[in-house]
Amino acid sequence: MTNPLKIPIAIKFTALIAILTLVAMGWVSFEAVRVAGETQEIEINEKGLLALDLVVSRLEPEWVMSRQQDVLKEVVARTLESCQDRGVIDILVYDEEDFVLATGLGARSMRVSDPEDRSQIEYPPAREAGVEIMDFEFVYHGRETKPIRSFEKWLQYPDGESAARIGRAQVLLSETQIRQARQRVRNEMFTLTLATALAAGLGSFLLATFLARPIRMLVKDMQQVSLGNLDHKSEVSSPNELGDLARTFNQMTSNLREAQELKIAQRATEHELNLATRIQQRLLPSSVPKIPGFDVAAYYQAAQEVGGDYYDFLRIGQHDVGVVVADVSGKGVPASLIMTMTRSLLRLAARGSTSPVETVRAVNRTLSPDMSPGLFVTLLYFVINAPARMVRLVRAGHNGPLFYSARSRKLIHVNPRGIALGLDSGGNLFDSEIEARQFTFHGGDVLVSYTDGVTEAKNRDGEDYSQKRLARVLVENAGRTAPEIQEAILADIDTHRGDVERSDDLTLVVIKCTAAAPD
Repeated sequence: MTNPLKIPIAIKFTALIAILTLVAMGWVSFEAVRVAGETQEIEINEKGLLALDLVVSRLEPEWVMSRQQDVLKEVVARTLESCQDRGVIDILVYDEEDFVLATGLGARSMRVSDPEDRSQIEYPPAREAGVEIMDFEFVYHGRETKPIRSFEKWLQYPDGESAARIGRAQVLLSETQIRQARQRVRNEMFTLTLATALAAGLGSFLLATFLARPIRMLVKDMQQVSLGNLDHKSEVSSPNELGDLARTFNQMTSNLREAQELKIAQRATEHELNLATRIQQRLLPSSVPKIPGFDVAAYYQAAQEVGGDYYDFLRIGQHDVGVVVADVSGKGVPASLIMTMTRSLLRLAARGSTSPVETVRAVNRTLSPDMSPGLFVTLLYFVINAPARMVRLVRAGHNGPLFYSARSRKLIHVNPRGIALGLDSGGNLFDSEIEARQFTFHGGDVLVSYTDGVTEAKNRDGEDYSQKRLARVLVENAGRTAPEIQEAILADIDTHRGDVERSDDLTLVVIKCTAAAPD
């Protein structure tokens, strides 16, 4: 939502600088006027004291005592003439009874406009010299009123050890010039303050406009990006922080574009992985087969979306069922593809063949030439003849299954020879190494087949679950059903692993014989 009261940065910056300038210049002007006023006060007081000292030095006490007005008037006239450049407008001499003996400009025609409206001026040098300074207004000829500063000093005649007052001398200075000078200083300082504030405001406006221009450009750039145009580039190239901001903005849009592309690619990959997961789930048995005299349970969990573990049940004939548990090196999509190839080849080779050795040899001959270096498949394959309770088993580099004999209450590790599929492209070594193992189920016997995701499940300390622990759990739960044995093993694996994520695919197949073997 657009703010209707939005004020541009240039205006704000200009107003701030103008206000700060006015405040600063106002304070400076106040101080300047104050200092100028004090200086003028000192100057006028010194002029008045000098003029008064000059006239007093020219007066003889006898002239005042004998009231020689002509002589006194001549002294006053000469002194007034010599002090006109000091702003002196009149000099008066009084006797001890305040009668005017002499005046330069006819002070007899002057009177104080308001005798009570007198203000005494404190000036230490005057006080030390015995001079009294007063400000008041005189009325000339009953009409004109003028502001006056008066300097008065008593005239004394030595009489033995004491001095007697015989009259007084008074110097009058016009305060009109003083006030005009003060007003002139105030006007000049006001004009200077106003001009400085205007200049500062104009300068700050131009500066703010110059600085705000790249900001406005960046705002427009951001608007373009906000509309989804991640290919847009800012053209701001200021050699300052704004230029750094523009470069960072361009880098940000580039990163956003790459992130968007990566997200799109990731979504496509996730979609493909979901498809691969669904396909792989469909390749795995939807349920365990019902084998007369046997209880079967199977579990599979991939570490990623798709995995390299594989298990399957193959109906070979009327009475034979093939069981396979395999593990492809690696994880993810490549492992899943190899697992799919292995599944297809194994199902094709197992048709009508009850010999696990020949079936696995056929799979290796077809699969090995197409395997890349470093890739291989470990596989456990056995065929169960249900009526005879007989098992024929081969192991191609895979973990050997655990067989629990209920009759002897012993655990047997079934480990016939065999190397993994895909390691021998010629097949001769593989054919010579593969070995079959045959044994018979009795009532209560249990066969557990698994991948290394079971025994190598790690806890927080990096310790493996181990085949030894798996064997212990199997022995402890051998009297239970196949699904219950499977659940006990999986629960113990979770207890061992704790909150550590699964790092490998996990496959577990449990087969328990529920009936005694026929005679």
